[in-house]
Amino acid sequence: MIYTVDSTECGKARLVPDDEALSEIVIALDEIPFSVCEGDKISCEEKDGTLFDIKAERELTEQAKKRINSLFDKLKNKKRSD
Repeated sequence: MIYTVDSTECGKARLVPDDEALSEIVIALDEIPFSVCEGDKISCEEKDGTLFDIKAERELTEQAKKRINSLFDKLKNKKRSD
C-alpha cells in the first residue's frame, strides 16, 4: 500500500492512502524507521491494524512534487494571462 504523509504533529503522522478505497491512518512517528515530512510517499504492509515493512518511496515523492509544481506553474501562468 502507498500512503502520503499528510501531516506530522505531536509525535504522530497522518497517512492518506493513494487508494481512495482505504481509510487514512494515524501512527506514531517512532513507528516509521526513518524521518518523514509532509508530502512524503511511503509504502507498507498492514496486518490486523499493524503496519510493517515501512519503506520510503523517494521516486514517487519526487514525481508527486514535480506534478504539483507543474500545476502551480500552470495556475501562475493563467493568472498572468487573465
